[in-house]
Amino acid sequence: MVAVDRFADADCEVAVFGRTLQNLVDEEFRNEQKVIAATVRELLKAYLRSKHPAATADQLAEKHRLKLEGHLFDEEWLDIVRFMYGRKDSAAIMNRVRAIQRDTIDAAIAREIELAPIDNNTPGTRRRTTAGPSPLASSPHWLLMVQRCTAHTCASSSLARSRPHVNYPMFGHSSAAT
Repeated sequence: MVAVDRFADADCEVAVFGRTLQNLVDEEFRNEQKVIAATVRELLKAYLRSKHPAATADQLAEKHRLKLEGHLFDEEWLDIVRFMYGRKDSAAIMNRVRAIQRDTIDAAIAREIELAPIDNNTPGTRRRTTAGPSPLASSPHWLLMVQRCTAHTCASSSLARSRPHVNYPMFGHSSAAT
């Protein structure tokens, strides 16, 4: 269990495995987690098609790949989470993702301060700011963050007891994720 505790925050599959061992989630939740991930990917594709109707299939595939790698704007992942879950569950997931983002930014800032030149840390030295990569550029994969937050909140919310209802208005039907 030490390994599960150590890696649960970094990998949503490890978190689900640990919760399954503790009987906090059903053993079949892993299958639901795969369906959720696939649904998020499909919703992202549909979102990109709606935002870029003139884009070719190759351009959309490249945009989709970049978004899955983490180059996703807040409005994009927030729309997907709001679309998939009810108000209470989406609020819990969004709060967890925001907390992870804050922790990631704080860790990146702490690393930058640690690596700052000595002359920039001496008393009386005027602080210089430098332009560099955004701390969010080193943030964990956004899909994994959403999955991790889903896995974390499922034990205490209705996510553990019910499947999310997924609407596909762009496809002309709605269904419950199975």
